[in-house]
Amino acid sequence: MDVPDEIDLSSLRATGLLPGETPMPDDHEKATLLTREQINENLLEQLVS
Repeated sequence: MDVPDEIDLSSLRATGLLPGETPMPDDHEKATLLTREQINENLLEQLVS
């Protein structure tokens, strides 16, 4: 099987908003803030084991 040395992923690259698209709200800080209380320790243990 011939496999290329380099893979061209340029067709998957974002080009910005297209006509008719609506930008998502910029709540980056809210989305990335997790407090210890928000983590379900039981579920985490199941994933790790």
